[in-house]
Amino acid sequence: QPLEMFISSQLGENQSMVEKILDGEFIENVECTMIKKGGDKISVMLSSFSLSDDEGNEQGTSIIIRDISAQKEHETQREEFTKNLEQQVEQRTLELTNSQIQLKLALEKEKELGELKSRFVATASHQFRTPMSVIQSNAELFKLITKNSDAEVRSKLDRVSNRIQVEIKRMVSLMDDILILGKINAGTSMNLEYESIDIVDFSQSLIDRFKDVSTDKRTINLEVSGKEKKISLDKNLMGHALNNLLSNALKYSTNEDQDPCIAIKFEKEKLMMNISDGGIGIPEDEIPNLFQPFHRANNVGDVPGTGLGLAIVKEYIEIHQGEISAKSELNIGTTFTISLPYKTKESD
Repeated sequence: QPLEMFISSQLGENQSMVEKILDGEFIENVECTMIKKGGDKISVMLSSFSLSDDEGNEQGTSIIIRDISAQKEHETQREEFTKNLEQQVEQRTLELTNSQIQLKLALEKEKELGELKSRFVATASHQFRTPMSVIQSNAELFKLITKNSDAEVRSKLDRVSNRIQVEIKRMVSLMDDILILGKINAGTSMNLEYESIDIVDFSQSLIDRFKDVSTDKRTINLEVSGKEKKISLDKNLMGHALNNLLSNALKYSTNEDQDPCIAIKFEKEKLMMNISDGGIGIPEDEIPNLFQPFHRANNVGDVPGTGLGLAIVKEYIEIHQGEISAKSELNIGTTFTISLPYKTKESD
């Protein structure tokens, strides 16, 4: 009777366990709750077995109780941590999924806007060409009519006609540049026609063209270093890019300045080209924006230009997986440096 009262007082909430112990049943490592003297509850691991003498007569019951409260608390903390972690993972996964959906929608929207912009640029360019052609035809007719005028009047009318012709060419050039840049920015794929070329001969042919149309008899020097090798390029695009840089080198320098120069260096892994002049230079704070569309340095004065040429040059160089940069000093000159791989992935 005293044993029953003791066990019941300690395991009051586990009546079935009390009965098993009193019946002498074998119990091994069973978790249950135990009531301490102050009334606090703790988790314990309980084992019990009956004691018998040599003849098999029951002599009593042995009870082993091990306090596992700390272990249970750690397990509870671990379960809570795991549950919180799972909730966070689920939340992050949901956020990531939503971000991917939003990114996909944004990309689709950007693609749609790019296509709309490309169509608009093409349409606008076409619509502008028609009136420009009419203006040019009438300007030429106007020039023919003035041939019968007296010398003084004809001279004035010729100047007007020439200004019209110059502005027409400038507008047509501007529309061509805008159309090209619009296609590139809209992500319209460009069909590059790669071929293996001799870049030295190619550069010399460009220089010769400038000699043929030059009005001040200036020349462009060509310097070559390193072991020469062929390079895979689209001749039209690269010719356009180099033409623009050479034209700028002549346009922003004068007879008193040193002649512009193309320096070609054949390195082991890539081709380096420097196009330099001894002209007016570019203000230091203007260089970061030099390749932005419609940007022109504040010291160009009356020198004509659209501000699109260098932006297109940069795009053409990057299409060839190359890089372009600029260094300049005011009234000292400017150097554009181009780095090109000998062979691109697309040209393989």
